[in-house]
Amino acid sequence: MKIQNWTDELRLAVVRRQAELPRDNKIYWEAAQAADGLPVYCDMGGCLVVQSTGRVELLDLDSQSVKKLEDERWLTIACLAAADRYPEFEVVRPTRPNGAEDCCKCSGSGRMRMIDARCGTCWGLGWIRS
Repeated sequence: MKIQNWTDELRLAVVRRQAELPRDNKIYWEAAQAADGLPVYCDMGGCLVVQSTGRVELLDLDSQSVKKLEDERWLTIACLAAADRYPEFEVVRPTRPNGAEDCCKCSGSGRMRMIDARCGTCWGLGWIRS
């Protein structure tokens, strides 16, 4: 899946940020090398990696294989995580549409406070599309 409205500035930001990744963060460094991009989110299932083309791929940590995203919700997570980590990616943060309601599970925060994780209901947005 590809991030919408991808620009040359974002392409250059991916290349620059990937080159700046600290090698002591083994999971992120290996994900960057395996998927040829910038890892923006990792959990026990794998790492979401933004490539310079704007495509987002999943590195499966168990098999070390790079897979195409099939679920658009993971693209949302990648956009949110990129915007949270790197200011130049703020432009890919999903915009709350008019009429969207606060998520009832996280009270509009996008986070589950008890476990410090993104809300699984709204996928970290804080709102639900109506």
